[in-house]
Amino acid sequence: MWLTATPWPEVNAVERVHFVEYGVIAYLFYRAWNQAGDLSIVLLPLLASLMVGTLDEGVWHVRRCNVAEPAEAWRENLILERYFAPVLDTPTYASRQANRWPPGQRADLERRGGAVTMDFTSAAEPYPIVAWPKGPFWMMALLLAALLAAVPAIRSSR
Repeated sequence: MWLTATPWPEVNAVERVHFVEYGVIAYLFYRAWNQAGDLSIVLLPLLASLMVGTLDEGVWHVRRCNVAEPAEAWRENLILERYFAPVLDTPTYASRQANRWPPGQRADLERRGGAVTMDFTSAAEPYPIVAWPKGPFWMMALLLAALLAAVPAIRSSR
């Protein structure tokens, strides 16, 4: 947490609150899966907490996209489409309807020159989005899923 600190004390304070918040969420998920008695009582709460955190970050970008100038909103939308696609199709506490832009709105911003192909730093967060390579990410996800699926079979064979 302190290793990833930013120069802005306000951002650091929010990140520390998020650290505690997601820790509590992970603990609550742990309590829900506590009776499983296998490796899933650790892995499932961590994965569920990761999903909650990802949804929360995506909603933050949706909010930023809603208050930005058209060119900035276009770039925020591109971030959402690339890194937080499920957030665009999922109703949340912030919006009862999905947040994906209709094709007409996308086409309008493209015509107005919103689709500029230059680097963009989002104002939603002060630090970069770190994208994992898809191949190794899905290999690890499938390996983890296979391990979780194999645990009950291994336990029952004892």
